[in-house]
Amino acid sequence: TCALPIWDTKFSFSSEYGVNDLAVSGQDPMDSYQMNEYVGQALMNSFGMSREEADSYILANYWDGTTNTDWKNEVRRDKAAIQQTYNLSATGGNERTQYFVSGGYFNQEGVIDATEFSRYSGTVNITSQATEKFKINAGVISSYSDMETVTQGVSFANPMLAQYFLRSWDKGYNEDGSFYIGQPGSRRMPNGLFNPMFLQENNFQNAGTTKVTVNLRGTYDI
Repeated sequence: TCALPIWDTKFSFSSEYGVNDLAVSGQDPMDSYQMNEYVGQALMNSFGMSREEADSYILANYWDGTTNTDWKNEVRRDKAAIQQTYNLSATGGNERTQYFVSGGYFNQEGVIDATEFSRYSGTVNITSQATEKFKINAGVISSYSDMETVTQGVSFANPMLAQYFLRSWDKGYNEDGSFYIGQPGSRRMPNGLFNPMFLQENNFQNAGTTKVTVNLRGTYDI
């Protein structure tokens, strides 16, 4: 019996690392003081109020005089949204049998809180010349992905839209630090929307997917 020479195993590694952000930042909503000036001017023009009367009306019906919520900043991550990829593979074998093994990891954070995607993947391929005429090829490809996202993140529950539709007058938190979830009885903000920060922390979903593909092929030379 003559042993076949073993080929040296070759390893390969690659990685990528970066950050994600919105390509266009969009318009900055008015802050509370700009809102006060805008609505106050509208009241003066429409109802003939004085500046003092308009300010008093706003404080009595819309604004507490201090709340100035930056919803655009509140719904987004406190840090940069990271994207990273790592791949490692090995190849080797001898004159009769060759193999390829690889594994990978991918992770992408969304710019909005409670949004993230991760994927783990692996591949194994083996090719063997069993006899002079018969060759076998076997392979397994597997992956597991996990996605976290805001449940029903559309319409009134869309955090991207909420940053523009919610008013800076609306508070996001109560004085004790808990989430302000809306007016009594409605559980909604004054303009009918929900508090997106509460939804991001309490109304999200995780979806996991596992895939495994097995290939087996034989070739016989006549």
